Amino acid sequence: MNKTFLLSVFTIIFFANICAKESPDTTIIKHNNNSYFFVSNGNNESLIIFLHGGLSNPYFINNPENIALDYLLEGSKVFIQSTIENKFDVLIPITNDSLNWVGNSAFCYRSITDVMASTKKEYKEIYISGFSDGGTGSYKLFYENQNFFDGLIVFNGYPQLDNFNNEVNYSTVIDKPVIYFGTKADKTIPYEFMLTEYIEQKQYNPNTYIYLANGGHSFSYYNLNDFNTLFDILKGSSYNLKTEPIHGFVKNDQLVYFYKFRKSIMRKYSYGKEYYTLNKKQMGMYK
Repeated sequence: MNKTFLLSVFTIIFFANICAKESPDTTIIKHNNNSYFFVSNGNNESLIIFLHGGLSNPYFINNPENIALDYLLEGSKVFIQSTIENKFDVLIPITNDSLNWVGNSAFCYRSITDVMASTKKEYKEIYISGFSDGGTGSYKLFYENQNFFDGLIVFNGYPQLDNFNNEVNYSTVIDKPVIYFGTKADKTIPYEFMLTEYIEQKQYNPNTYIYLANGGHSFSYYNLNDFNTLFDILKGSSYNLKTEPIHGFVKNDQLVYFYKFRKSIMRKYSYGKEYYTLNKKQMGMYK
């Protein structure tokens, strides 16, 4: 059998295998005057609801049909790729005057659960997530509806908006992934605002995490390695049993990165003096 024939057979088999893999289906769902991007594979049994940022951006005056998924994800090229490869579907609401997860979280929760019911697809796990305004909204939606969600993933969020964090009873979340992602050079929402929430929740829930990536205030700064870290947690490859709130990324109860509470942030925002003091003490212990 000649080499040319074998190469042709191999090529056919190779591309047949690629075609046999189920490609993700991206659709826009319209439901009750709201619109959602839905990216799915038929066999996926987990879902991430992702809330985008920039709610006050005039761009969202556009007809939803003219709004690009890439714009909602701020040019991220790997988020959808990572979710689908890790067997998660993604539901992304498009904001409008009513669908505002910062100002009207109760309405958003009803709308999201309604559209999920309309898809007639059931999931074993449902996570709420978002970036910036979406991270802030996901925080609020999670703590208002803990029984519905299996975990929380906040990217560059501001949990202290309207002092909502003061209403949270952290002791009611003891066994669900609560994950804060920030960027080290974010000048819009410094990561310290999530670090303090991580500290408060970690005392009751060992599966609470904070992880910092490089970059500023854009979802596009997160890369494939960052999302691999996320899915290691969601899929159980990373798991903690201890509740000691060490100020850093802790994986399998081992400190990987320690994060400094910056004195400049404490002074600029008059925020977190007690956490700053504790951070300095821990820095001497762990660094």
